[in-house]
Amino acid sequence: ITVFAFASCGEEKNNDNTDTTVEETKIIDAAPLDIMDAIVAAYPDIPEYKKLYINGVDDLDDGYLDPEYAGFLYKGEFDTLAELSMVDSYAIRLPNGKSAFEIHIMKLIDKKDVDAVKAVMQARIGQLNESDIALYDPEGFAKIIKNAEVYSVENYVFLLITSDNDIAKSAIKTALGM
Repeated sequence: ITVFAFASCGEEKNNDNTDTTVEETKIIDAAPLDIMDAIVAAYPDIPEYKKLYINGVDDLDDGYLDPEYAGFLYKGEFDTLAELSMVDSYAIRLPNGKSAFEIHIMKLIDKKDVDAVKAVMQARIGQLNESDIALYDPEGFAKIIKNAEVYSVENYVFLLITSDNDIAKSAIKTALGM
């Protein structure tokens, strides 16, 4: 498990009244499913979900994300998604039926892979724009998809396709103890 820290600095006076810098370190290490729970709780009228994918489950269990289906989900191809090897843990909430309301959380093994995983998340937005979801509710789809956003904090990457991403960001910061 990779743990990252945020540091903030403050000033203190020594006995001789000279300034010194004091660092406070805050560890960021939250499970994606816990972050997902915090985000979902922040939305009063969140649409039902059809699937919640989480890491660590067997391939016959509910919540298992087949690597080839992941390739289809993000890139439109039934091929193993190589970027999954960069991910320590994840939680992906897909909508039920005709909604475009999605939340994807990827906790990466190494922060250096953030850009590669962000690119995969951007590809998901492209996949949705090419799908038939817009046919079911063009106005609702347009409102949500235009605000789709890939967001990152340290070694976490989020795809937020919500009615108000600021609500999700606030819940994320709270869940990460920021």
